[in-house]
Amino acid sequence: MSNYRFDQSWETLWLDEVMSQIKLSKLLMKSRIERDMKNVEDLVLKVETCSIGVRIRRPEYFDKYKHEVTFRAKRDSGAETEWSKILRGEGDLHFYGFANPGWKYCKCIRRWTLVSLHAVRRIVIGRSMTLPFISNNDGTHFHAINVHEWDAMDAKFVVDANWGKWNP
Repeated sequence: MSNYRFDQSWETLWLDEVMSQIKLSKLLMKSRIERDMKNVEDLVLKVETCSIGVRIRRPEYFDKYKHEVTFRAKRDSGAETEWSKILRGEGDLHFYGFANPGWKYCKCIRRWTLVSLHAVRRIVIGRSMTLPFISNNDGTHFHAINVHEWDAMDAKFVVDANWGKWNP
């Protein structure tokens, strides 16, 4: 059965690579000239604090699920999931990527998407949307979101992405 420690140990392996992938250009904006002249301020971080969840899928799931972002929505143990935290307003962004097939030798992320959890809430709560639970057959269940469909519903859903040559 999957549990938090097992899931977290996999994600922790990838944090340095995730941090290197997120482009600051998406989180920075140019300062107004007046602010630069007065405050030595050329760039402004668009958010004061920003929490980012991370999910890295194993490479064998890439071909079938490369257009999805998933969130754990239920654990048979009753433990709280990321989905309930998101819906109650926790989190700002979510980094969702796929490990490269040679991940044991190179912590490379094959394809990734950075999504806005604010957009997730706008779509789910604003449209009173109910998503099906999909079982992992290990005591956890998730909701799957098609990145392209949801980006069409809310233009701010995808904050940044690196789909590279794997984007059909």
